[in-house]
This record gives sequence, structure tokens and C-alpha cells, in this order.
Amino acid sequence: MPYATQAELETRFGTDELVQLTNRAGGNTIDAAVVASALVGASSEIDGYLARRYAVPVSPAPVFLGEACLSIARYKLHGKSAGDAVRRDYDDAIRLLRDLADGRAEIAGAAPPASSSVAGQVRIDAPGRQLSRDQLADFTR
Repeated sequence: MPYATQAELETRFGTDELVQLTNRAGGNTIDAAVVASALVGASSEIDGYLARRYAVPVSPAPVFLGEACLSIARYKLHGKSAGDAVRRDYDDAIRLLRDLADGRAEIAGAAPPASSSVAGQVRIDAPGRQLSRDQLADFTR
């Protein structure tokens, strides 16, 4: 489930911009399928960053994840024609996601991932020690 909706995208960036970005057949309507695909793709990208530290999808999602989703989806809809402001919003969203993934920021109350292992760490289970230093003392003299 996406972290943002078409209605939120329209409210934030305007209907005219979405018509220009999504309507490939001409006319004055927004192609909802194109918008939905962009929002799902943006949400998937968010989950890709967050999966290392949080159970995804994050629920309930904080407002800032929805805003990041909107910025990423807008950038993806613009494609190569993205202007400086669109690119800056996207870069800010990705910077936030990296900070969350690296632990420099956090999502209060979000559940940890289902797996108990953390990427980059090795977990070893082994039986207890068979001989102690005291037990070996007689052999070293």
C-alpha cells in the first residue's frame, strides 16, 4: 500500500501538473493508473531503504514518509525533464531515507524488522566453553 494517495499528490502539486505528467492520450484528465504506478514505485523505494531497520510497510506511517513518497513519485513522473526544484525535493527525500536507514534519524514507535539479525552483522550460536583457563593451568606449568 502506498504511503501517499493521488489526492495528496494533486493537493500538493496541482491538478494541471499531474495532467501534463500523466495524460498521454491528450485531454484534461489525470491518468490514475500512471499516478498509482508512480506512488507504488515510490513506496517500494522507501521500503527498500527502511527494511534494514523497520518492519515494512511502516504502519501507521508518519507524515514525513507520505511527503517523501510524494516527492519521489513526482520526480519519477517528471523523468528526465525534472527541474531543479523537483530534483532538490527528491534529493531531500532520499537523504531522509538514508538517515533513517543508517540510524541518524528514526521513526518513533515503528516496529523493528521481523528478522533478529541486522544487515552487516554475523550471529554465531555455539555450545558453551568446554575447558576454562583454570582447568588448563596444570598443562602450562
